[in-house]
Amino acid sequence: MQVLDFRLSGAIVRVSLDSPPSASVHRIARTRSTDVADASASLSDAAAGASLTAPGRLLPGRLDLGGDLPSARVTAATLPAARALLELLDSPTTEALAAAAGKGTPGVTVPEDGEGPSATGNGSADTGPAGGTAGGTAGGTGSPGGSADGAPAAAGTPSSPPPHGDDPDFFAFDVETANADEGSVIQFGIAAVRDGKVAETYSWPCRPPAGLEQFDEDNIAIHGITPSDVVDAPPFADVAEKFGRLVDGTPVVAHNAKFDFTALKRGCAAAGIDVPDVAYACTYLWARRVGLQVENYRLPTLAREAGAADFDHHDAAADAAACAEVALWLMREHPGPEPTTNPVKYSENLGMEMGMLFGKRLVPMQTTGQSQVTSGAGGARRKAARSGGAAAQDRRAKWDAVKAPEVIPEKNEDADPDGLLFGQNVTLTGDFAPYDKGRLWELIAQAGATVGKNTTKKTTILVAGPWDSMTSKEKKAREYKDKGQDIEIWDEKQLFTVLGLEETPPF
Repeated sequence: MQVLDFRLSGAIVRVSLDSPPSASVHRIARTRSTDVADASASLSDAAAGASLTAPGRLLPGRLDLGGDLPSARVTAATLPAARALLELLDSPTTEALAAAAGKGTPGVTVPEDGEGPSATGNGSADTGPAGGTAGGTAGGTGSPGGSADGAPAAAGTPSSPPPHGDDPDFFAFDVETANADEGSVIQFGIAAVRDGKVAETYSWPCRPPAGLEQFDEDNIAIHGITPSDVVDAPPFADVAEKFGRLVDGTPVVAHNAKFDFTALKRGCAAAGIDVPDVAYACTYLWARRVGLQVENYRLPTLAREAGAADFDHHDAAADAAACAEVALWLMREHPGPEPTTNPVKYSENLGMEMGMLFGKRLVPMQTTGQSQVTSGAGGARRKAARSGGAAAQDRRAKWDAVKAPEVIPEKNEDADPDGLLFGQNVTLTGDFAPYDKGRLWELIAQAGATVGKNTTKKTTILVAGPWDSMTSKEKKAREYKDKGQDIEIWDEKQLFTVLGLEETPPF
């Protein structure tokens, strides 16, 4: 025997005493469906830079190796294997190798002949990556009904630590802000999902970054958090760093994730720190992609559909737990051909790619292909098959969300004549989620404008919502504008502002 595998969280370190002695790290993919390529170094180089940061009460630890090998996450369950590896690196002999194999340390195994590290497991599988807890407990409190920091727990939070040592399958995430600037984060809410259940919630208040400390009354009215509630809380930078260490490569889901991760990005920029590297999915986009027939796609609405208990909406920890429940419900009740509870695989089933936050970039989720997920069970699947399959259903769901209503509302002649829309001829094109286009037409008409279905020479305002490419209505409006027609082209945010709507959370 000249080879031994040490299974850590999301990685396998293989030590070989064959000539030449070497160490290799196989990273188990957690945010994509294929594993990461192996990295190898000489055993002496790996040992020269080896160090271990043990996991704490809440956050995971880390094993660093020399020779430009990637580091590995270490949790309470994988700490014995990490320590055994360091002992072996300190004395890399055949006798030490045999002793390490004979101790029966969890996570230390002798590979079978011809077995490569990738054969030992794949973090993209539904069971999640091999490994341990995020620090062993939800926060060390162990108090009944308590969250990670002793705050009231959201629905689904256990009163004691989980009885096993698995890494979370994924995290759900939410933030609350002090004012209209997304970067003014004052509360992080996180829910850890293990074995298909919400296992723990984390409620982390913080002081907003310098320059963004102003609390708006509108925001306080929504979440109830005041300056005095966070005056003794740690600064945003400390909590953002803690969030990055907790997540550490685990997929994250959020509801209307664009808001939450824009908030994280802007907060980090204001605090002068690097953003955590995060791969994320959005339950709001998932629900729209599935084509759910619901009143709206707000979090409380979807949580009710998912059968989740009532929750304290706009408490970040409670919202994160509700988001996790919605994510699990969507993955179970609206599966693809290969059912999964892994956000990476489910996004792929939907024909989508995970969003990414890294460096200074926020990359939104992208549509990459046809969805294999249906909006219902057997009957809906059969109906989709008769009408052209999943691709046809995708197209119908997409167009149904943006199609114009049949009846144009009459404009309000008694509206405020000083309003920006009074007397205008307004046409909408594209997607205006989360608002129904018929509802927007009604509000535009109430403001004293004439609503048009198409772009004509009478059109004075064309509002272009997001779409895969420039729509024909927008192309025609730009052509008219180039020819001298007095026509303004707005984006959806301008319209929402004029109508007094909010285009981003709170949802």
